[in-house]
Amino acid sequence: MKNIMRGATLLLLCFVLVLSACGKGNNGAENGNQPGSSANTGNQPEEKVEEITVAFPLVSTSQQDLQLVEDEINKIAEEKIKVRVKFLPINAGEWAQRMNLIFSGGETLDLTFVSGLMYSNMVAKGQLIALDELLNTHGEGIKNTFDEKYLNATKINGQIYSVPTVRDLAGSYGLTMRKDLVDKYNIDIEAIQTLDDVENLFKTIKESEPHIVPLVPGGVGQSFRENYVFVDPLGDFMGVLPNYDNDLKVVNLYEMPEYKAFIDRIRKWYLEGYILPDAATNKTTTFELIKSGKGFAYMALQKPGFAAQESKASGTPMVTKELIAPVATTSNVTNAMWGIPVNSKHHEKAMKFLNLMYTDPDIVNLFDWGIEGKH
Repeated sequence: MKNIMRGATLLLLCFVLVLSACGKGNNGAENGNQPGSSANTGNQPEEKVEEITVAFPLVSTSQQDLQLVEDEINKIAEEKIKVRVKFLPINAGEWAQRMNLIFSGGETLDLTFVSGLMYSNMVAKGQLIALDELLNTHGEGIKNTFDEKYLNATKINGQIYSVPTVRDLAGSYGLTMRKDLVDKYNIDIEAIQTLDDVENLFKTIKESEPHIVPLVPGGVGQSFRENYVFVDPLGDFMGVLPNYDNDLKVVNLYEMPEYKAFIDRIRKWYLEGYILPDAATNKTTTFELIKSGKGFAYMALQKPGFAAQESKASGTPMVTKELIAPVATTSNVTNAMWGIPVNSKHHEKAMKFLNLMYTDPDIVNLFDWGIEGKH
């Protein structure tokens, strides 16, 4: 994993709802002159409509009106690129097992969501085709959506096997706090710049609200090291790049003075009562701890709109303060992608539809949000 771009701007969209985001929002009417459009050239014979199967994980159990959405998408795709789409939503908890069955059984699949955790393994098993040539011939919209550095981040042995979704491609770590207490004690969140500032804030909350724990974990089973990452972990948090750079010189995390200082600080906060006493074994979600009034703040990976997202999830108004500047790494970029399986019988059609998902606003809005005025 390598450092891709410091200070990258985060984009707002969440997991499944962002799997096919619209990139730069090119006008669909302009696509007629792009590879993969429906524009006829010369006296070529009428292109045959082909059906492709598109798989993606479904976080919720509801598939209400999916067929209606599929039908609306197909009206556009058939006219523009002679493609009919058959969606194959798979419960996220069953995703890995179902994918293994699809590939081992040779089941036809033309386009699939690819998670970063599975990506290199899928390429090693020969489950995905290289997309470089198809991107050049039918993926102009995709290539125009991303800076070349983002596409290069997906390369394995010099080839692209999946393309990133348009979403938050970078991450910034920071503190998320209850707005009511921030307002009550006139806390200037812009003045919070360092962990020393955070510590002073926790002291105020602890002294003023003794029944509230200043800091709770960012998630069940998560350590504070995971919630505040000041190194590029390079996958395993052992050999790391300090400050996400260090001239690409890898060092041992456990030998870093900064790591020892962070661990010592967390221990100090724990002893002073700033941290949830059973943080290591706690089974209550972060949102429940906040909603019930037991916790004040937590550290987490952030992005634009994160405060609104967390406020909705906990049912409590929240505010955030960035503590580490946004950084994009290979793991960020490859976290959620699209790829064409080796089982596909329609490689070109799959790429044409994929390109449409990055360029046609009607396709994107239907896939992300459903039918306007109905969903």
